[in-house]
Amino acid sequence: MPRFVDLRRLALSFVLLGSFLGARAAEVSAAERVETTPGLAPEAVRRVFDGQRQSLAGCLRLVAESKHTGAPARAVPWNASADADDRLLLRFTVDANGKVAKVNAYRSTMDVRGAFIEPACARALAEQWTFPPPVGEQTAEVSVWARFRSTEAERKAALARIHESFSTLCQAVASAIPGDARPTKEVWDAALARILSEHGPTLDTRVRRTLDAVKGVSVMNASNILLDSMDSLATDVACPSVRAWSKL
Repeated sequence: MPRFVDLRRLALSFVLLGSFLGARAAEVSAAERVETTPGLAPEAVRRVFDGQRQSLAGCLRLVAESKHTGAPARAVPWNASADADDRLLLRFTVDANGKVAKVNAYRSTMDVRGAFIEPACARALAEQWTFPPPVGEQTAEVSVWARFRSTEAERKAALARIHESFSTLCQAVASAIPGDARPTKEVWDAALARILSEHGPTLDTRVRRTLDAVKGVSVMNASNILLDSMDSLATDVACPSVRAWSKL
């Protein structure tokens, strides 16, 4: 059985994959520069990137970690400095099948750098891309430079939608399972299915993916994962029922 820490990482990866809904996301520019090692033409990579680039626009960096002496770190809304660099860099290896190569079973070679982008979200999307297989070579090293910037208004709107979705979720949980007593897994599974059926289409994608991630998980672990997801996105929703269930 997976450890709780693994379940939590899985859930947070689902959160980071959420697309930016409800307003037009900032645009990722066409590739400004592409470098490859022999066997794979830069123009071939450019065509793939330019065809897929806008999928990365949903990966807005929304939060930062705030640290204070004597207090646990917490997520807070991220604010870009006036001179924040909008350059975006993707570095990765293309394997003999035209896929982004993996370092091991859990990690690909995809490395994403950019002040305005959430790297984990962008990596998860970009590592799914397919490129022409390198000619005469087993692998090819690739670097792609582009531009990506989001506005403060866009980031605030995204966080507001997430907060509203978590509020809706917590209200639905309280309605489906009244009281603070931790429900049985059967009751929780039924309530979760009902919540997804009634509210799923209106929830922010990050919240909906988190609910998908806790399907089949014990009530206590599911509660902790939901709370971690809220905290990771600087959401201050009270959610008393879920908080009560998370405690031993």
